[in-house]
Amino acid sequence: MTPAEIAAEALRIDRAQLPAKLESVGRLPGGLSNETWLVRLAGEAVVVRINNTNDAVMRIDRRSEARVLVEVAAAGIGAEVVVNCPERHFLVTRYRPGKLWTFEDARRPDNVGRMARLLRRLHALPLPSGVRRMDYAATVRGYWASLEDGARREAVGGDGGFERALQLAETLAGDAQVCLCHNDLYHLNVVDSADRALCLLDWEYAGLGDPYFDLAAVCCYHSYDEPLQRQLLREYAQDLADGGSGDRSHARLQAMGELFDYIGILWLEVRAAANRSS
Repeated sequence: MTPAEIAAEALRIDRAQLPAKLESVGRLPGGLSNETWLVRLAGEAVVVRINNTNDAVMRIDRRSEARVLVEVAAAGIGAEVVVNCPERHFLVTRYRPGKLWTFEDARRPDNVGRMARLLRRLHALPLPSGVRRMDYAATVRGYWASLEDGARREAVGGDGGFERALQLAETLAGDAQVCLCHNDLYHLNVVDSADRALCLLDWEYAGLGDPYFDLAAVCCYHSYDEPLQRQLLREYAQDLADGGSGDRSHARLQAMGELFDYIGILWLEVRAAANRSS
């Protein structure tokens, strides 16, 4: 099915009426693993995501994602779901108009504060049932196990990176808080609407995890220096051991950042291997 046909089905528009009612269809930026399309049809605008991943290899749980999408839409943090059909490999949500952040937007001090406040809202949501619990050590082991090519393993773990990542994951898990996390806070997953409300896209890696993983994602993706890291911690400052202002929170953020970066390296290698074999 084409994105327009998927949108028509989701909006309960007869396919025979599609040519007359279709206003526009265009691919949206971002999404290394999925195709995402904006479809304007019969006066409505929806986003169609077509899943192209091997969910088991990439460690994606679509049933968990479906539960998360309901929760974050109700909280106004995510887009409203129109139809979610993981068994048919597509998701349709209402279009949230606004500007996608750029790398530079994510580094502006005023937006650092806005992101911190958004994460505070997300992390304060009640823990929903049916959502997977994140185990970062298991994620490292799972991606590592998927790299059957010894040369690729050597490239990403030959300097002790694999063992270091496991050590970090197990140490950080010892006193971790648990909350609903997005886990992939890249600037193209942030919509800034005209009323200055932020909405997050692409929840397929979401789960119950450590809030510092989300904070680390923002810092790592956008190359935050220490002043920006400390600003993010200060303005977030929810249940942090030292209110986000001291060295303890900053040290944990840096350790989680190292783990986040290594998981990202493994993810890229696993995705490349999956693409070669497909």
